[in-house]
Amino acid sequence: MGDEIFAYMLLGEGRTSMDQSGADDQLLMSVEPDSTIREDTDVEVVIDRGNVHLFDTASGGALAHGLPPVSAELETETTADADD
Repeated sequence: MGDEIFAYMLLGEGRTSMDQSGADDQLLMSVEPDSTIREDTDVEVVIDRGNVHLFDTASGGALAHGLPPVSAELETETTADADD
């Protein structure tokens, strides 16, 4: 096996597709080759903002490579909102 495996993950209901023209509801992520992730399995994902790459689905052009970290103040507010 290679150094990584690519997994298509749905953000809602529907089907995954390697055709990027319909990729507005899915994420493509790389996982370790020994990952236990399997097809049709629900998983929770934590995203490392520094390693995010965003692309325009229509043109394929890069929108961003890496996102700035969430400020501690915003993170605290989000956590407090989730506790309600």
